[in-house]
Amino acid sequence: MAFASRELMKSLLAWAPSSRSVLRIVDAVGAQARPFLEQAPPPDEDGEVLVIMVDGKGAPAISSREYARRAVPHGTRD
Repeated sequence: MAFASRELMKSLLAWAPSSRSVLRIVDAVGAQARPFLEQAPPPDEDGEVLVIMVDGKGAPAISSREYARRAVPHGTRD
C-alpha cells in the first residue's frame, strides 16, 4: 500500500519520494495512527472475517495427463 502511493505521486506529479523515504514516512505516521485506530470499537454487525491460507506451493500446475493433451502439435498453416 505504501508503494502504491509512491506510484500515484509519480504519475500525478512526475516526482515521487524514494522507497526508503516512503518507508520512513509510514513508520512515523504509523506510531500516531495506532492510538487513533484503537480508540473506537469495531462497528456493530461488522460481519464475518475471510481468512485465506497460503501453502507456499505457488500457482497450481496442470497434471501430466493435461500437459500431454495440450502438447499435441497444431495443424500446419497454408
